[in-house]
Amino acid sequence: MADLLALLSSILVGASDFTGGLFSRRISVYAVVGAAAAVAALIFLTIGIVSGNPTISMRDAEAGVAAGVSLLIGTVLYFTALTKGRMGVVGGIVTLLVLIPIAFSVIHGETLSTKTIIGIVVTLTGAIALGIPEMRGGTAVSAIVMAVIAAVMFGISQVALDRGATQDMYSVLFVSEVVQVVIIGCIAIFA
Repeated sequence: MADLLALLSSILVGASDFTGGLFSRRISVYAVVGAAAAVAALIFLTIGIVSGNPTISMRDAEAGVAAGVSLLIGTVLYFTALTKGRMGVVGGIVTLLVLIPIAFSVIHGETLSTKTIIGIVVTLTGAIALGIPEMRGGTAVSAIVMAVIAAVMFGISQVALDRGATQDMYSVLFVSEVVQVVIIGCIAIFA
């Protein structure tokens, strides 16, 4: 079941990244990220309420804030990189985000199974191979730098979400999305 959910999650994230990248070429990156975060917050709140007994512990709140800030920075950089560079190159670089949670787990004593290592290698190889044809013609260095930083921020957000989702994962996800909406709202008001 976990593998099926991971596959479904991957498909949905890929579709949202593609759509967000397209919209970011036409309208403000902040508008795209803010609208996506607002919709996601409502979805996570609804699922949390329907699943029963939604609670936000201090650990969930702290993890949600850390995840929200790092996710916001990563998403803005990622969508901006997509406007400056080729999607296959930028997307391939951002897939390196998996190295952050893996490194965190290994540093904290987790041993990776052979199946996990093979899965990581196959996934990263496939993502990078998909970007190779787009490397011809070049991609702006600024897009590559933004994609690398976005990968690090996304990786940090994944670690934060994992650390906080001990009791109610929807609460942590809800907090992370609300944090993004609030920050983008402040940027819209004061910028």
